[in-house]
Order: sequence, then C-alpha cells, then structure tokens
Amino acid sequence: FSEVIQSAKDYAIISEILARESGELTYTVLLLLTDGAVSDVEITRDALIEASNAPLSVVIVGVGNADFSRMQSLDDMELQPPARDITKFVELNKHLHDKSSLTASTLDEIPNQLVDYFVS
Repeated sequence: FSEVIQSAKDYAIISEILARESGELTYTVLLLLTDGAVSDVEITRDALIEASNAPLSVVIVGVGNADFSRMQSLDDMELQPPARDITKFVELNKHLHDKSSLTASTLDEIPNQLVDYFVS
C-alpha cells in the first residue's frame, strides 16, 4: 500500500498547489479495497504518517474473510503532532446487512480529517 499512499499524497499536494493558485481549496480521499491484510505494516504506517501533512484521507475497506486486525491497527495508530489521523479502516463483512451502515462507517471520519487539515 505504501506506493499507492505515496502517489496519492503527491497528487493531493500538487492538486492543492494548483487549486490555491485559483483561490480554491481541494482535498483528496483515497479509497483502498483489499481482500487481504497489509504485508508490511511498518512501511505502510510510515507512509501514512508521511502523508498526514497532505490534504488527504485514506479509507481502507477490507473485503472478504481475511484477518484484518493488522489493518485495524493502522486506523487505531496514536500519532504525535504534527501528524494527523488520516486513516479509516472498515471491514465490509460487518456492514453487509445495512448499506447505510457501511456508508456511515466509511465516511464518518472524513469531515473531521478535512477540518483538521485546513485548521492546522
């Protein structure tokens, strides 16, 4: 995941620079769908921390029956400022009964993450 997160961070930063030249604001949301756990949690964790200074949120949706406990740990990271929490992990199987529950869980942290970015 680290390469995709890095690319999304770069895209978000470039988009923000271009938007500000026009007097506008922009924010990027990266949605990752995975049917397995991350292979290297530390590298992914480092990429998320590095990306936390960009106008970016990362939503990871676990699909299937894999053990996603390592993915949840990325969402539960305790970060020290200036790093921001930009990660949300959702396990699809826990929301198959209710599409609105899936939507709410997937999107619930994005407004605060967006505000945290622009206020900081």
